[in-house]
Amino acid sequence: MAGTKHRDWFPAYLHDYRVTIETIIPACVQSQDEGLVDEIHHALDIRSELEEELKKRPQLEKYRREIKSVDKALLAQRETLLKITGEGLPHYRKVCSRPQSHWWWYLDELEKDGDGR
Repeated sequence: MAGTKHRDWFPAYLHDYRVTIETIIPACVQSQDEGLVDEIHHALDIRSELEEELKKRPQLEKYRREIKSVDKALLAQRETLLKITGEGLPHYRKVCSRPQSHWWWYLDELEKDGDGR
C-alpha cells in the first residue's frame, strides 16, 4: 500500500528474546513443559538473528545494552538449560552451522563463570 510505513522487526524480535528468556523459559521449567527444548532453541535462534542484523545495521547498536541484559539472564539459567538440552545443543548447532562468535549456542563449552564475549 502506498503511504504505509515499514515496521522494523528488530525491536519485536528483541522483545521476543527478552520475554522468552525472562518469562517463558522459567515458567516452562517450573511447570516441566514438554515444549521447553523448542523454546530454548527459539530463543537462541532469535539471538542469532539479532546479532546478524546488528552486523548489517550499525544504527541498531543502541539496542546492545538491552541485549546484554537479556544475555545475562540467559547465562544465569545456563546450568538449567544445559540439563534440559543435554546433547541436543551440540547437535543442533552443528546441524545449523552456528559460528563460535554466537557464544549462546556454546553454553556447554563456556567456562562456568564466563560469558563467551
